[in-house]
Amino acid sequence: MDRLFIMLRSPSEYRDLSIIASLGGEGRIGIILFQDAVMFSVHPDRRDELLDMADEVFVMGNDLEARGFKGKGDPRFRVIGYPEAVDLIMEGYDLTITV
Repeated sequence: MDRLFIMLRSPSEYRDLSIIASLGGEGRIGIILFQDAVMFSVHPDRRDELLDMADEVFVMGNDLEARGFKGKGDPRFRVIGYPEAVDLIMEGYDLTITV
């Protein structure tokens, strides 16, 4: 079963990513970063930790821009908009989990 994790909190607020690994299961793992969680894409230490846990990591472009990080995120994070996020949540994965 493919699982999509939605993250909302910043790297400094969300220190333990082990829940993603424990709930990830055997299928594909995707992560969408919303709100302050977009800071994972620019945080040198935490971004690699997150990328190691997932097959795909998406970051909301509007949230990056609102925090002054437009164009500064790691290129391994795929910048998306709300229509693509809705498609991923509704059709791209079997299960969505907010952490």
